[in-house]
Amino acid sequence: MNPKFDAKKAAIFAVHGKDLLDKAETIDFDDLRKFDLLIGTTAIRSSDRSNVTRDSINPSQLVQLLVGAKQHICLILGREATGLNNSELSACDVVVNIDTGTNYRTLNISHALAILLYEIMSSNFHKKKSFATVHEKELLIDYALKLATASSYRRHKTSLLTMALKRFLGRNPK
Repeated sequence: MNPKFDAKKAAIFAVHGKDLLDKAETIDFDDLRKFDLLIGTTAIRSSDRSNVTRDSINPSQLVQLLVGAKQHICLILGREATGLNNSELSACDVVVNIDTGTNYRTLNISHALAILLYEIMSSNFHKKKSFATVHEKELLIDYALKLATASSYRRHKTSLLTMALKRFLGRNPK
């Protein structure tokens, strides 16, 4: 992902959100690892539970997951035309899908963001939850991979194991 935008053009449309736009940063996708929980979005939902890459939750489930979360969380929305690809979704801890209820599954990126932010902000955040930090998740996944190797787990399946663990940890607070 190589995000680009014209800050001067965006400022014209930002109206009362110009202060937020001034604080915005452009970072590489790899730099997102500094967040404890990466939440990706997709319009293409998995129809098969074995497709871990696109196994998604809905916005209500996301809200339940985030109520009281105190870690550094990042919501990632894909490109307007193509969304997030499988490689980018693989880096995420949780994937969210907004069901449009129609055959046309995609939403304008601003609408998708508005729906997700509305759901999150209208929920009750008083109950504190704690997710595993990036470091804790890396330790657990590293240990699980060592166990898999020691138990002759098929090497070609380790990336699926890693992703499944990441999704499990992303959906389950400490």
